[in-house]
Amino acid sequence: MLASGVGVEPDLIRASALFERAAAAGDAFAAFNLASMLRRAAGDGDRVVELLRQASAGGVAEASLMLATRAADRGFEAEARGLYELAATQGSAEAMPLLAVRYRDGIGGAVSRVEALRWFLKMLDHGNGDGVHEAMSLARMMHPTDILRAAELAGRSADAPMRTGTRPPCPRWTCSQPVGQAGT
Repeated sequence: MLASGVGVEPDLIRASALFERAAAAGDAFAAFNLASMLRRAAGDGDRVVELLRQASAGGVAEASLMLATRAADRGFEAEARGLYELAATQGSAEAMPLLAVRYRDGIGGAVSRVEALRWFLKMLDHGNGDGVHEAMSLARMMHPTDILRAAELAGRSADAPMRTGTRPPCPRWTCSQPVGQAGT
């Protein structure tokens, strides 16, 4: 409330002191809030990065996302990919498409269509349908079992065939075409 002036006059000095004490006691959100205040005032110094790491380790997705973007901006793509994955796993909808593209294109590590599709599909859980077209395009190049695996990882097994324009693999005696051919 002191930092943003909600119900009181803004007092950044007192807010900073309270955030500092709470962060020192291990509060991840206080560390993130203090890092955000310091970043606005002085940029990305060592203290800001230290606080963002503390917040990230404490489960604050926004902190992980900020660290990932910082690493990517500096050309540390492997580190950025790991941090985008952490942010996405922590629930950052903003990190999910960034991570999916990195897996799809092999930025910061090996190409993984399964992981790329997973994160494009997971975006739907956060009300972001932007990944649907990417998912459909990617699924055209994948085996149905890989599509289903990605959907399972995303927690979207039931609608993977519908979303990707595929159907799950089936025993050869019940399919009109062998698995892996067009239309399967």
